[in-house]
Amino acid sequence: ALAAHTPADDIAIVAVGCDGIPKDEAVVLVKGYLDDKAPANALSGHTEDVQAVAFSPDGKTLASGGEDHTVRLWDVAGERPVAVFDDYQDKVYAVAFSPDGRLLAAGGSGGKVQLWDLGTRRAVAALDNDGVHIGDLAFSPDGKTLAVAGDGGATVKLWNVSGRRVVAQYGNSAWNGDSVVFSPDGTMLAATGNSSPTMLWNVRTKRLISSFDNSTALAVAFSGDGKTLAVGGQDGKVNQWSTATKRVTGTFTDAGNWVQSLAYSRDGKYLAAGDADGTTWVWDLATNKATAFKVRVAAVMSVAFSPDGGTVASAHRYDHKVRLWKAP
Repeated sequence: ALAAHTPADDIAIVAVGCDGIPKDEAVVLVKGYLDDKAPANALSGHTEDVQAVAFSPDGKTLASGGEDHTVRLWDVAGERPVAVFDDYQDKVYAVAFSPDGRLLAAGGSGGKVQLWDLGTRRAVAALDNDGVHIGDLAFSPDGKTLAVAGDGGATVKLWNVSGRRVVAQYGNSAWNGDSVVFSPDGTMLAATGNSSPTMLWNVRTKRLISSFDNSTALAVAFSGDGKTLAVGGQDGKVNQWSTATKRVTGTFTDAGNWVQSLAYSRDGKYLAAGDADGTTWVWDLATNKATAFKVRVAAVMSVAFSPDGGTVASAHRYDHKVRLWKAP
């Protein structure tokens, strides 16, 4: 079982502050693992920092991208490698599966997005982002469009996947794109990045719905019902915004360090975050209680939930590993 090795001396209960919860009720379950006591959930193979993780739609496969110029596929149940794509020419900062599971996209420092056919495991296209660094990727729910977030030119470009052409651009060259996500119904697009506001657009009209004034934000994620947008960043906080009222409905302050990635479970029960201290956070949204998976390796660069919500994957710098955690 994932995260089954949990020595008693590696667990602590601590009280922390969390908006809307009395301090004596805001409890964090901390699961800490020394490097030599880590449970058998660490996937090794990358030789440089791992920057991105994504689950396939069926949850059987995990993709990871790293600064070693590779994209790796892992069998989740067997916790073993199944393929290595080493034909991307640059550092990989983002990976994404198409909703039907047929395509895998990766982008990074070279300003190109590469698409692989997962049936043949062959590259089928390269989308030129004009040499602009790519910070994140997201397929639209219908799989027809790929959002590419980057630095310069435009914060986000939308590509028609079958036609291999740009069909829309959002933002401007002054705004970085470190994180991008479609709402579950595909009608809205959110993006943010260092030194950028958090922006929410109407995909059909291409108009800006709202701009949240938070230049420290690094990550965004939509809840499964599309009613909430989570935003996290350098202030160590995770704010949950109502997409209807454009107001903050709750704030988690547990991390206390840069929040670099966010993900909701599909069923809406959990919100996960990865921070610069190497901790993977999972909040139970019914109780607002947090579980903190700590390893002595700084910087979680990416987190992702399996489709069934039972597993959280985290991408790590410094020890170049991918880890799988059992959701609380």
